[in-house]
Order: sequence, then C-alpha cells, then structure tokens
Amino acid sequence: MSHPSSLIVRSDSCGSFEVFSPGKDIHNGDIFISDDVSDSSSYSSSIDDGIECSLPSNPLPSSRSSSCKGRIGCFLFLVAAVVAVGAYLSIQDPRTNKINPPQTAGNKMGGPGKGTSVLDTTVVHSELFLAEILEGLGNTITEEAIMTPGTTENDAFEWLKANTEVTDELNVVQRYIMTLLYMELDGDSWSAMSPLRATDECEWPFSECTDDNKIFRISIDNVTATGSIPPALGKLPFLERLSLEDNEMTGSLPNILGELPLLSRIDIDNNQFTGQIPESFYSTGMLEVFDADSNLFTGTISENVGNLTKLIHFSFSNNALSGNFPNKGFKTLTKLQNLVLMNNTITGAVGVGVCDLFNKTLGNLVELWADCEDLRCACCTFCL
Repeated sequence: MSHPSSLIVRSDSCGSFEVFSPGKDIHNGDIFISDDVSDSSSYSSSIDDGIECSLPSNPLPSSRSSSCKGRIGCFLFLVAAVVAVGAYLSIQDPRTNKINPPQTAGNKMGGPGKGTSVLDTTVVHSELFLAEILEGLGNTITEEAIMTPGTTENDAFEWLKANTEVTDELNVVQRYIMTLLYMELDGDSWSAMSPLRATDECEWPFSECTDDNKIFRISIDNVTATGSIPPALGKLPFLERLSLEDNEMTGSLPNILGELPLLSRIDIDNNQFTGQIPESFYSTGMLEVFDADSNLFTGTISENVGNLTKLIHFSFSNNALSGNFPNKGFKTLTKLQNLVLMNNTITGAVGVGVCDLFNKTLGNLVELWADCEDLRCACCTFCL
C-alpha cells in the first residue's frame, strides 16, 4: 500500500522512530501517519488537530509489541509522530504537495495596487522589479533597453536594485521613473541634488509627494540639466506640476504626457525643446498653465486648444511656430488671462471673439502679446 503524499513513521521502540519520504510502502512494524487515511482495514484514532494515526491490522511482532506495552511510551511516540507530521504539513502546499520556500517577514513589494511576497535575495528582487517595471511602463520602455548595459534605462535599473529596500510601501515603478529621469537629465552634474541623499524618492530635492507617497510635483529648475524627458514620466498618474525651466534640455515633448489626467501646470521655458506641440496636450482637461517660451518648437497651434477650458496662461514666445492664429479655439477660453505669442511667424488676424475676452463680462483676458506685423491684432496689449 503506497501513500505518495504522506509521511511514514517507522518505530523501533516507543521512544525511537524514523520518518521516511513520501512513496514508501508500509510493512509490518511500521506506523503510518496520514492526513488522508483510506485503508478500511486499518485501525484509526482521531487526534485533536485533525491528523489521524493509523495502525496496520496485522499485529506487530512480539519483540516490538512487548516494547510498547507501557502506555506512557506509546503516548510519547504518538506525540512525536504528530509533531513531525505537523512540521511537514506546515511547509507543504496543499494544492501541489510541494514544499513551499521560506518567506522573509516584511518583504512585500507594493507596486500600484499590488503586494507580492518575495525572497530576500538580489536575484528575486531583480526579477520582480523587472516584471513590475515592464507592466507599469507598458510601451514607454522595452526589456531590451532595461537589460542592455550602457543604456540609461539599465543604469537606472542597476541603481534601483542596489539602493532599494523592499517594504510594504515600496512603489517600484514610481521609484524607477524618478531614477530614470535623474539619470537622463545627467543628475550627477547637479551639485545640490542627488537621490543618494535620501532613501525615499519622495524626499528627493526635486520631487514632492502626496500624503500617501504619490509624486505630484517635479521641479528641476535652473540646474543646467541636459538630456530629454523620458516617456516613462507619463506613467506618473498623480503628477500635477512639471517644472523644468532654465536648463539645456533637448528633444520633443512625449505624447504620453498629454494623457496625464491631473496635469495642471507645465513650465519648460528657456530650454532647447524641439518638434510640434503634441496633439494629446490639447486634451489635458486640467491644464491651467503651459509656459514654453524660448525653445525651438515648430508647427502650428491647433484649434483644439479650445478644449483646454481651464487654461489661464499660454505662453510660447521666442519659438518657431507658424500657421494661422486659431481664433475658433482661443475665443472659447473664458478663463484665459495671458496669451503670449510674440517672436514666432503666426499669421492671420486676432478675431473679435478673442478680443471680447478682455470684456470682464465675457472673459478674463489681461495680456495679449503678438507679432503685429505678421498677425494683425487690434486689441493686443503688446506688439513686437
């Protein structure tokens, strides 16, 4: 009779026993301890914790039986056997009958909406960190970029593994994004800013967090930061303010930034950003301030600017914007106070609907600056 998922305890005397691996056959003189006794020919007695002790129906040889005549000896033997079985079952997965690995207390990795127990080893941390990052960042990053030595993505990942304590509060994706941003903007050159000065990214000098440790503000101003904005930044769902002004940053604005649901302020003036204003930015319903003076932006201002119903300040002076002035879009922005477009090549005419926004019963416009030679404007407060 074989019991593949049970323990066999063989007794030489009532004070001595051996535990055998699952799969051993029972012979006379063996005592079988099981959590599932199906042999109807065996004698069973119930034990308090639900485990049953089964004795074969064949009597033990007299040499062994005589050694168990003392009730105390037999009782001690049964207690020891039950303890052995209990220890075995405590580490056995009832679904697979496999031994579970030990768990380290307090080592849950709490990504967004997650809490996964992990072994306290570098290898397991690396695998779980990578899985969390790839899931959290989606198509803004690739596994190849993260795992290829020499890339900024890999540098950030290696730093993360070496400088991250696994706790219940850990947000792996957020921490990786902030590390990536720091390295992409050549953070080591910032004399007064380094994440190495604080363990938690919420305490880094250029970030601010909500009470529940979600980053809502990033301010990296006037530190001669170089590099470009990583698309992964668009995966910070609680980000409200992004300020990167007075630096030497390049590249275009990632489209995904326009998908941030709470983004209300973008200050990126006095850099070297290029490309067009992403169409996604015109759908940022919470946007109040878009300040991008003195960059290298090209293209036109979309009529969809009218979707920015909360917009107060829109400033793109000293760029290379062109095309017709979008009257249809701007005339609906009743909260707009400052519209600054000088030193571009925008053409056409500022319509009556926009000028009417100076009327306090119709709007809140205070300043309207433009190149009045290219863009005819009867109500501009400043013409270049």
